[in-house]
Amino acid sequence: MIRNFDGTDLVTSGANVFLSAEEELGAQVVYILRQLLTEDFLDQSKGTPWFNGILGKTDAGVIEILLKQAVLQCADVTDITDFDITQDRATRTYSVSMTITNQTGTTATVTYTA
Repeated sequence: MIRNFDGTDLVTSGANVFLSAEEELGAQVVYILRQLLTEDFLDQSKGTPWFNGILGKTDAGVIEILLKQAVLQCADVTDITDFDITQDRATRTYSVSMTITNQTGTTATVTYTA
């Protein structure tokens, strides 16, 4: 279970102290997308290869494969559907939107901009 945050403060009382199953699944995926490949000194294979393959002049198909591989590193994620990625060259950002499912059938929609 993951604790809920209200802005930057940790929620310590009330009905929404912990995230729901959908929010927890989405938070795990966002964590992996934010983490750089080899950033975790205990598991060098964990993370998203932003500098090693995504950023720069990379084919859109390769970027999609690398992002999906990074998301499937989450222990709970079993399926990715409705995957969409857009690149804005003017602002130099990638926007990723996907629907993910875990082994218990919980479905969450994740949107991440890097």
